[in-house]
Amino acid sequence: MHPRPGPDTLACVAPERHGSGARHGAIILSTGRNPVPSRASKIPVKVRHPRRPRRSDGASPLEKRFLTLADVAETLNITMAQAKALVRSGTLPAVKIGGRGIWRIETSMLEDYIERMYAQTRETISRMADEVEGADADLDEE
Repeated sequence: MHPRPGPDTLACVAPERHGSGARHGAIILSTGRNPVPSRASKIPVKVRHPRRPRRSDGASPLEKRFLTLADVAETLNITMAQAKALVRSGTLPAVKIGGRGIWRIETSMLEDYIERMYAQTRETISRMADEVEGADADLDEE
């Protein structure tokens, strides 16, 4: 039976690895008077390791030179399949890196693509406005 921790007891979780590959740990209780691990009580527990942050430097995807398809999909708020289709069609220029052919998109190319899409949208809106004005003029003549 494990001793109950008192008010002056220190507790910490010491991660351990077992042969099965499972992550376990032990809560080590020590009163501080004799912090020798062999005398400390060990209570085995399952340790939950926090998820690793996506980027260790906290940078947003657009602050790096090359982006992954996942970064592009997140930036454009589209699915991975849509991002891959943009790359494969050549609409969004990209390079394949490494033996497995992992796609990387240069940040400047993504910015250029976004600017092209804004320009295309402006042209479409302008053209639609011209068509509406032309239809209104035809109705006025009749």
